[in-house]
Amino acid sequence: MKITIIKSIIFTLVASSIAFAKENPVTEKMNEMLEDNYFSGAVTAVLTKDKIIDFQTFGVRNVETNEPMEKDLIFFIASQTKPISAVAFMTFVDEGKIKLDDPVSKYLPEYADIKVKKEDGTFEELSRPLLISDVVCHMGGFAQRYDKENIEGRNVAERVDFWATQYLVDQPGTKYTYCNASWNIASRIMEIVSGKDYVSIMKERVFIPLEMPSTRFDDLTEDQIKKIPEAYKLKDGGFEHFGSSLYRPHWKPNPTGSLCSTVDDLANFCSMILNKGVYKGKRILSEESVKIMGEKITPKDLPGYGVGFQTEGNSYGHSGAGGTQMWFYPDEGIATILMIQVVGDPKEVNITRKSFREAALKLNK
Repeated sequence: MKITIIKSIIFTLVASSIAFAKENPVTEKMNEMLEDNYFSGAVTAVLTKDKIIDFQTFGVRNVETNEPMEKDLIFFIASQTKPISAVAFMTFVDEGKIKLDDPVSKYLPEYADIKVKKEDGTFEELSRPLLISDVVCHMGGFAQRYDKENIEGRNVAERVDFWATQYLVDQPGTKYTYCNASWNIASRIMEIVSGKDYVSIMKERVFIPLEMPSTRFDDLTEDQIKKIPEAYKLKDGGFEHFGSSLYRPHWKPNPTGSLCSTVDDLANFCSMILNKGVYKGKRILSEESVKIMGEKITPKDLPGYGVGFQTEGNSYGHSGAGGTQMWFYPDEGIATILMIQVVGDPKEVNITRKSFREAALKLNK
């Protein structure tokens, strides 16, 4: 009789677990995309301002060895570095040391005389000063030029000095062009007003107060390096090894895209944003600064961007070149974190991001 009861209980628990798995929209959608080879492995999380409500792994970290994904793996998050840099930047705004409507030349005089190159190849003067508010939402008029020597091999100050010798391709505030000059310039201004280097600023104002020990630039420990999953390209319905992980220790820290991080670390960051600037009872950012970061400040007819965040309707977040993404839904009170390492920005990555977010929103209903 006892055995029958125990078997019945076990059957009920197993059946309930299976039913829950089937009913969990994140599990269902992510497994569906995994089966279709949209990615080889993923770690996902959905959280409210108080806690993580869904935390899962899918697939493998290494296709060749078939090692499973783990929740504490460290991912290269690329351009998700921008909003994390923006949090540090906005702490200076809160302190009154920087104003968003300040001219860039107030801190970097060499940018007062930068020229604009017209389509006919001739140059013209600035129609108005280049403002910090232009730079932080990619409307500074810079082209997205990528020069390996000048970008990867230089520190923040050296990059910003280099860009000052170049030219704009649009008048400030007239056109949106996603550009890596943006947060290098903003971060150089942080260095100038604080007298500290960019990495020290990030540690003091973001990583330490938000308890983000695995969020680093070029200084991962040997044990942390072992926690980096392999990166792959999608090819012929399968996966082609990228040749290495996406970790780039030879890059000097770049405010626009060279951080590595974990879901746990990003969950702390997201918790602070969802709590309007407060983390574990301590205010990191003013409520007004969090609001400004997530509001579209680009003109109505241009892509949505706030201070460091991409915007989409009432939601906002940022993606990384390896397929990662974090996204916030203030009205619903949730944030989503997606960690994958798929390079080349194939359509499958954008489908994965969107489908995961849609599934996450169903968890809260």
